[in-house]
Amino acid sequence: MRIIILLSILMAMFINNHYNNITAEASLLPDLVIKNITLNRNCQVVVTVKNNGPGKVPDTVWTHHHPKSAGVYLYINGNEWGGASIWLFDPMKNLQSPGGIATYISKLKVSGLATITAKVDLWNVVKETNEYNNKKMKRLICKPYRKDLSIRIMRCPKVVKAGEALGANFKIIGKSSFPGPINNVAVDIILSSDTNYPVPAPYATYSPNYSEDILLKGGREHISFTGPGIVNVKLNGINEIPNNTPAGIYYLGAVIDAGNKVSESNENNNVSFCRIRVIPKNNCRRRFPNPIIKFDHKDAQGRIYIPVVNWSVYPDEMFRAAPELPPCGLNKNASRTWVEIYDADTNKRIYGFCAFGDNENLTRIWFKPSRDIKHVYIILKDRACNRTYKSNIISLPLK
Repeated sequence: MRIIILLSILMAMFINNHYNNITAEASLLPDLVIKNITLNRNCQVVVTVKNNGPGKVPDTVWTHHHPKSAGVYLYINGNEWGGASIWLFDPMKNLQSPGGIATYISKLKVSGLATITAKVDLWNVVKETNEYNNKKMKRLICKPYRKDLSIRIMRCPKVVKAGEALGANFKIIGKSSFPGPINNVAVDIILSSDTNYPVPAPYATYSPNYSEDILLKGGREHISFTGPGIVNVKLNGINEIPNNTPAGIYYLGAVIDAGNKVSESNENNNVSFCRIRVIPKNNCRRRFPNPIIKFDHKDAQGRIYIPVVNWSVYPDEMFRAAPELPPCGLNKNASRTWVEIYDADTNKRIYGFCAFGDNENLTRIWFKPSRDIKHVYIILKDRACNRTYKSNIISLPLK
């Protein structure tokens, strides 16, 4: 008898707990809210819906299709527009579970400024924990999509020689904001004395002789875009600096849409420049005579002057600033040719000059000995041509 009573009590407890669980589950309702209203790239209204829970959205939302199915309804500037059912824009049932999110991309396009109102479950098909948070209003503005091409040139060499082929020793990146593909866009590589270029950009013209905004030899490339984004321009040409380009400061330029074949929202950003220095092409075929030095005088500070007698046979070009060559200490614009003074009896270096600016400086060579030196000579080191010129040896007076 006691066993029967105990079993009856346990059965009653099980039934009661099961009933309570069913009741608790039935009381957990979903809560549909409009999380956000935005515009996509095409200015279409996009609505993000979320189930704030704590319960699930019933299956009937996806299985029962009728004119008043639970969905999202839109208004523009207070006027009804239309919408879509949840089963249509959320076929994967992302909204069903608590915390679930689904996105409705409408066909409603905004032009300029508009006030958009979105309502979810307009006809209260779904029982929710809160029926008063189903609406959201937002002011949106459609900014016209800029259809533009731009370009950037970078990593340019700081110093180049006239006649030098630059090849791919720099980098060019093209950029497009067009929503669709743009094919076969011309990119010209030019040399200019300034950063001005005609707008819209014409084709540059090639010549073996330098002129303003000249197209480098092999300096026209073509690129294509599959959509918005950037493209690295592959440099296939030799990109040769004209052989007769005068020494000086120039600007290496990259021009996108050369020839102006693409209609853009902004034609003023189709050129990019980087600053370079052009130096003369080294003429290493010509050889010069060795320097001839003499003793001139000794000044009151003890400096001995040994000028080069035949200084005029050396061109000023041999003593130009040569930033492309290794520096002399902290001087990055040291001269192409250095002058070294040696003790002829020991062949040890005494003194030197690395910043001469022209050939006439050879008449002002001096040194101040720290000990008695009887004989000296000098060496001219043409660093650009890897060539040296050794002078005669001269005797110095004892006093």
